[in-house]
Amino acid sequence: MFKNAGLVAIAVLIAAPLLVPVLAQGPKSSNSTQKKKSGTKEKSGTTEKKADFPTKKGQNEEDSPSSAGMLEFDSIFGATRTQLSLIEENVSDAKKFSPKVNTRNARVLAVLAQILSEYTEDSPRQKMSPTVRDGALKIAKAKTAGEAKKELEALKKAFMSPPMPKADVSWETLIDIPTAMEEIKIQQEKYGKYISTGKPDGDVHAQLVVLWSLGVALQKIQPKLKDEAERKAWDEYSKRFTNDFAFIHSASLRSSNPEALKQVWNSTDSCTACHDRFRKKK
Repeated sequence: MFKNAGLVAIAVLIAAPLLVPVLAQGPKSSNSTQKKKSGTKEKSGTTEKKADFPTKKGQNEEDSPSSAGMLEFDSIFGATRTQLSLIEENVSDAKKFSPKVNTRNARVLAVLAQILSEYTEDSPRQKMSPTVRDGALKIAKAKTAGEAKKELEALKKAFMSPPMPKADVSWETLIDIPTAMEEIKIQQEKYGKYISTGKPDGDVHAQLVVLWSLGVALQKIQPKLKDEAERKAWDEYSKRFTNDFAFIHSASLRSSNPEALKQVWNSTDSCTACHDRFRKKK
C-alpha cells in the first residue's frame, strides 16, 4: 500500500509503537536543500545534521529558532514518538482518563510536530508533521477517553493518505503560556528527580527535548507586556531557556552520569532569572 519507505515509518510510528526501532535510522542527507548555516558533525563516517529552522521570508535570521539552540531532527522525532505513547497511555483506560493531561500532552505533541515541519530535512516524515500537528490539536479538545481515541484513530488513518500541504499556523493555537509553564514544571521535576536519585521517571532524553521545544514555543508566543523593554526581556529569557536545554540535552547524550548532569543543570539560570523579572510584578 505504501510506496515510500519513509511514509511506512511514519505509519509505524502511529500504529505500531512496538516497531519503533525501525525509526531509529537517521535522516538522509539532502545537500541541495541544506543551508550553509545548518550545523553538521561527523559521526561514524556519516554526516549527522542538527535541527535547522529556516528563516521565513521577511524574518530576520536572529529571530529564527535556529539562533537560540538547535537539536538534531532525530532527537525531536524521538520525543514526538514518546509523546504519542503518553497520549495512548492516558486514553487506554476510560476510568483513569484525565482530560487535563490529555490536553497538555496533545498540545506538547503539536508543538513538537510544528517544529519538525519547520525543519529543512526534505523527507516524508518531515512532510507528514503538519498532519501530526493538526491531529494533535483535535485530540487536545477531547473531553472523554472515547473522544480522544476517536481522534487518535483519525490521525492514524490520515497517514494512509498523501501528505497534507504545509500550512502556516499561529503558535497561539498550539499551546498557551499557562499550559507550557505547567508542562515545564512537570518535566523539570521529573528530570530533577533523575539527576538527584539516578532513577529515571520516563524517557529522560525526551523530557529534555520537550523542555527545549517549549522554549522555542515561548519565543513565538508572548504574554501581554507593557512596553518594548519587557518584550525584549521576554525574548532574551526564552532564548536563554532554549539554549540552556539544548546545552543540557547535548550533555546528556555524552554522559549518563546523573551527578555530572546535575552540575550541568545547576549551571543554568534562565528560569530563575525570568521568574525574578516577571513574577515580582504580579
